[in-house]
Amino acid sequence: MHEPMSPQREAIVRREMADTTYAGTWHIRESTVDGTDVWEVTHQGTVLATLPDWGGNLAMWIADARDDVPQLLALVAHLRVELAERTRQLNGLLDSLSFDEKAVPA
Repeated sequence: MHEPMSPQREAIVRREMADTTYAGTWHIRESTVDGTDVWEVTHQGTVLATLPDWGGNLAMWIADARDDVPQLLALVAHLRVELAERTRQLNGLLDSLSFDEKAVPA
């Protein structure tokens, strides 16, 4: 299992994903460069990365990450809100309880 992302790293990722320079869907395509078969990751026809022919799965992962990371960041934000609400509810419940000191064993 990986260590949780630090708040500083998360802020960097959010800032990078907010950059609209490469916004939108990224694609992969098979190509040939200098007679060698390769996979290219593209955005609006511009080649962003070229990988060897065995790197098709990696090319797909790179292209999909552009869509997946913002969705994951949105999920993290949603879960934080949900956790805060449940914590507030739990704290309210605990505050409403009264304990009889005589009922608690010494």
